[in-house]
Amino acid sequence: MKNTTEERFWVKVDKSGGADACWPWMAYKDKSGYGEFKIVVKGNPKMEQAHRAAYSLTHGPIPCGLCVCHHCDNPSCVNPSHLFLGTIAENNRDMMAKGRHAFRCGRGAILRSGGLNPNARLTKPQVAELRRRYAAGESITKLFRESQISRSAISDVVHYRSWKSA
Repeated sequence: MKNTTEERFWVKVDKSGGADACWPWMAYKDKSGYGEFKIVVKGNPKMEQAHRAAYSLTHGPIPCGLCVCHHCDNPSCVNPSHLFLGTIAENNRDMMAKGRHAFRCGRGAILRSGGLNPNARLTKPQVAELRRRYAAGESITKLFRESQISRSAISDVVHYRSWKSA
């Protein structure tokens, strides 16, 4: 006997944190951390984002043109109580308000600002300390010598060209 779509879906979810916790998707995730789940639509297999599948399984079809958004901002979470519908504009406003946006640069690379950048070498407290010391009169050269962060990076930090939200 075949498992239903719902049975196949929920066995891939960690609900051990309880009803109010994030329920992480434990199967395949894309490079952004969103789970993916294979469903069959009109006899054809299709990959669906796991949080969209969770919403559909719990609340029914997603109206055309709407996004399934996360209250918890955890891309792998599929807890239906953490999901809500919104337009693309609402989802983008929510993303910007929470500082989760990324910037695209040449060749389609994605750059995230400040601590959201996986390649960031500084932490928020280090940025605050560099800015405090610079404001107190210490030179970029002195900060460079003590931190081993490049002069240009320190200049960008203290002049708010990077780490704007810190």
